[in-house]
Amino acid sequence: YRKMMRSPERMVQFLPVGRHVVKVLFTVTTDGKICDLGIQNSIEYSADMEALRLVSNTGKWKPGSMGGVPILYRLIQRITYEIAQE
Repeated sequence: YRKMMRSPERMVQFLPVGRHVVKVLFTVTTDGKICDLGIQNSIEYSADMEALRLVSNTGKWKPGSMGGVPILYRLIQRITYEIAQE
């Protein structure tokens, strides 16, 4: 996902230099699709929206299974932004 990642201008203006992490919470369905996306750890609106965009565009995931039967499962994906000093 790093190749698709954009650093929002607004985020760079409002957040201090350093690393900032957005945690995206979502469900992987039995057929590997992503649904129920949400932000668990917000840092700034435009960074949150970019993190949601990145996760929602990752395509299909490997579904969870229990006893060989596909199941729904919840995941948290960390998206880290680094703001460098100019």
